[in-house]
Amino acid sequence: MDTIREICGAGVEIYRQSSSHMHKLQMRFLTVASQNNIPVKFVRLDECYHSVTSDGTKLILQSGQTLTALSSVKMINITTKNGRKIPEDEFSRLLLYADQSQNIEELRLQWCELPPTVSASTISSEMKSKNFKVSWLTTGHRLNLHDRIWEIDDMDAIKESCGAGVTLYKQCSSHMHDLQMRFLTVASQNDIPIDLISLRDSYHALDATTGSIILESGVMLRRVSSLRKLAINAWGRELTAEDFDGLISYSSQCSELNFSGCFLPWSVSTHLFPAHLRSAKFRVLWNPENKEVFILDSASGRWVNNGTKKALSEKEYQDMLIRFRLIWEGNSDTGLSAEGNDASDADSYPIAWVFKQYFRM
Repeated sequence: MDTIREICGAGVEIYRQSSSHMHKLQMRFLTVASQNNIPVKFVRLDECYHSVTSDGTKLILQSGQTLTALSSVKMINITTKNGRKIPEDEFSRLLLYADQSQNIEELRLQWCELPPTVSASTISSEMKSKNFKVSWLTTGHRLNLHDRIWEIDDMDAIKESCGAGVTLYKQCSSHMHDLQMRFLTVASQNDIPIDLISLRDSYHALDATTGSIILESGVMLRRVSSLRKLAINAWGRELTAEDFDGLISYSSQCSELNFSGCFLPWSVSTHLFPAHLRSAKFRVLWNPENKEVFILDSASGRWVNNGTKKALSEKEYQDMLIRFRLIWEGNSDTGLSAEGNDASDADSYPIAWVFKQYFRM
C-alpha cells in the first residue's frame, strides 16, 4: 500500500496510446485506491477520454474501458485533441460525474470547446457549497457556479494556462476565440508571460490597418506584449511575402517565430526589419515538410538547414515546392493532413511496472 500511496500522491496519468490492457490495470488501481480511502492528487486523461455514460456515473475511454466515479480523487484533468467540441448535454453529464466523486475539488478541461453556459439543474447545491471549481484551461476561464457563466477570476490559473501555451484551432467557434482573446488581453495587461501562441490552421490574414492577425473565425488577434513565441501551423498553404513580412512585424516582441506545414518565399529582405529583429536573439524557423527545419539567416535573408548548416539553394527550394504541391493536391480531396502523429509505447512508462507488480492479470 505504501507504493500505491506514493503513486497516488504524485497523480495518475492515463494516455491515449496505452493499450486496453494497460487502461484496465489503471482502472483497477484507482478503484483499489478509492476503496482504501487513499487520496489521489489528480487523474489526467490525456486524449483518451471518449464520452460519459448517460447517467453520468462513468467516463468511457477511447480503449472502451470505463472509469467509475472515485471518492478519493482530488482533481480530474481531461485533455482532448484538436479543439473537440463538447456539447451542453455531455458537459452536464461530466459535471454530474464530478459531483459523484465525493472529495473532488476541481474539474479541468483542456484543448476542447465547451458550451457558453449550462442549465441551472446541472449545478447541485453541494457543488456550490464546497467551492467546487470547473476550469477551462484552454481559455483561462472558470465556470461561475451561481451565474453559470465563464469568467476570469484567478491570476494563478491564468499564469498556469499561459505557461502551458495557448492554441487557437481553426474549427473552434468565434465564441471560444473571443474568450481566448479576453484571456490573452488580461494576461498581457498584467505582464504575465505567455510562452506560446499556436495558430492551428486558424491563421486567415493580416489586417492592413492594425497589423492584427485575422483568424478563420473572423476574430482579431491583436498584438500581445508578453508573448514569447508564435507558431503558425498553416497546413498546405503557400504564404506570400506580404504575409511573411506582416507576421514578422506582428512578432516584433517575441524571441521566436515558427512556421510549419506551409510554404514561404525563398528569400526575404531582412534589411527592412527593425534592428532588434536582425539580432541573434530573434529566431525564425520553418518546417515545410514536417521533416527538415530551416532557420532564417538575418544577414542574407536566406534559409539555412538547421542540420547541415547549408543555405537552401534555389534548385532545392523549387524541388521542395514541387513535392509540397503534389502532396497537398493529393490530400485536398481526402481531407488528409501531413501533420505527423506521435506513436510512443505508453506501456513503457514507469508507472506500468507498479501496476503489473500489484495487479497481475
